[in-house]
Amino acid sequence: MAKVLLFQCKEESVVRQILAPMKIKLVSVPKEKMHLTLGELEKGIEDEGTFEGEYPQESLLVMCNFSEDQMHKLLTALRKKRVQIDYKAILTPTNSTWDVLHVYLEMAKEKAMYEQMEKSR
Repeated sequence: MAKVLLFQCKEESVVRQILAPMKIKLVSVPKEKMHLTLGELEKGIEDEGTFEGEYPQESLLVMCNFSEDQMHKLLTALRKKRVQIDYKAILTPTNSTWDVLHVYLEMAKEKAMYEQMEKSR
């Protein structure tokens, strides 16, 4: 079943409105759960621990178990509604073992590499 994990998004209500007709569940992940892996969050595993480090400032949306059509519809709707989300990712076997902070760090690296490539064109 498709699900979206959403982190630090100011426009959560708009994302919910987009996902409702698609029958896709939205899980708004609190900052205190950033120590969990994406796989744990996707499965809804509860943990009594809390993240006590420094929180990233950017928003993050992770698509779990999405078909290509669902992904296209969601990204198109986000663009149409002008929803600002800093990082968008798809849950994969590799990143499902990463904690949320690791995902943020990887996304920041990818963004920096992309921006560097754009500058060198």
